[in-house]
Amino acid sequence: MAVLEFGATGEREISERNSHLGPAVGIEIEPIENWLEMEFGASTYRSHGATNWELELPLKKPFRLSK
Repeated sequence: MAVLEFGATGEREISERNSHLGPAVGIEIEPIENWLEMEFGASTYRSHGATNWELELPLKKPFRLSK
């Protein structure tokens, strides 16, 4: 099973007192059930005339706190 995620990302520059916002998308899968989760995410925003991209690939061990 895969979970598709949509959202927003942002950055705040304290020294220049301005913010940058942009879209974010991700997909989460569990290749080894109850043992490994993988999530790939990408986001982008424009800042000072350039486009900034952020990519992430966290690997997570799921923990079930209740039945």
